[in-house]
Amino acid sequence: MSSSRFSSSLYLLAFAFLLQTAFGADPLFHFCSSSENFTANGPYEANLNKLAGYLYYQAPPTGFAKGTLGEKPDQANGLALCRGDVSSSDCKTCVVEASSEIRKRCPKNKAAIIWYDNCLFKYTDKDFFGQIDNQNKFYMWNVKVVSEPEAFNQNTKELLSQLAKEAQATSKLYAVGEVKLGESKKLYGLTQCTRDLSSYECKKCLDGIIGELPSCCDGKEGGNELHKRCPKQKGAIILYDSCLLKYSSVDFFGKVDRENKLYMFNVCEADNPKAFNRKIKELLSRLSGKAASGDSSSKMYATGELELEAPRKLYGLVQCTRGLSDCKKCLDDAISKLPICCDGKRSGRVLGGSCNVRYELNSFFYA
Repeated sequence: MSSSRFSSSLYLLAFAFLLQTAFGADPLFHFCSSSENFTANGPYEANLNKLAGYLYYQAPPTGFAKGTLGEKPDQANGLALCRGDVSSSDCKTCVVEASSEIRKRCPKNKAAIIWYDNCLFKYTDKDFFGQIDNQNKFYMWNVKVVSEPEAFNQNTKELLSQLAKEAQATSKLYAVGEVKLGESKKLYGLTQCTRDLSSYECKKCLDGIIGELPSCCDGKEGGNELHKRCPKQKGAIILYDSCLLKYSSVDFFGKVDRENKLYMFNVCEADNPKAFNRKIKELLSRLSGKAASGDSSSKMYATGELELEAPRKLYGLVQCTRGLSDCKKCLDDAISKLPICCDGKRSGRVLGGSCNVRYELNSFFYA
């Protein structure tokens, strides 16, 4: 990584920031995954800024880039991965968006990761290359259940297991495929690993998350509804830090999907789950009343924070679609679902077609 390359890539990054608002998409999830902060304008931030420019410059042509800059303890390590069917231009747009957004959401954290449908972006002060990360992960699924769960689960496992083998054997560590479901329907699948992993570690990572499908997505119709005109189509998605897999009975290759209803959570638990759950309910219930206090033309949106043990805080967000007549009822129902999906978890979200609620231990919204 030469200094001239960094300076040119940083220029391109700055230019792209001016354009990315026209192409931006909401991230799927993110973690501010380190309790350590860096000093503003210090050596770690300088290394991180240059690394982000390098990853933006290197990732689009092949869909992947990794890099290290600086010396310990101010060394910055990072990678960017685009989905295997994404074009170079869309890859570039996504990586630029991701590198910008994660710095806003985790402004001084030494380690963070953000997922979009088209890419992921990760950085840390630790050397993580070649290692499977089982800590940073989340689940997404459609809450509807298929008519024949056992047969569907078997088809899903067979398809994704085959694609895991195929991904292992390719240089991109990526594979897509499909299998027939009856006379007229198909199940589509995608598997992918970050290319810092060996072929063996990629297969191990994918097999691990395929093994977790029954615990999160047993018989579920999917993680997204790509075509609202076909509401009974089936599919799901799981994302890890080191790999992702996705299945759907809708052909989603090369397309951006939009999720309508899902649960998302950090698998790590709070130190005192019962007390933490009470704080979550207290904060989100207060925000629910605040969001619903306006008329139907208001934003029906509220954010806030609650003090935990110093210096920690709990941050929350609630929102309804603006034409909703009973915003509070929708939000209260979503809050009541949190113990089902996110009991004692450090962060969680319930998203629906009419309202959504979210909480985290890191500030994720803008003042």
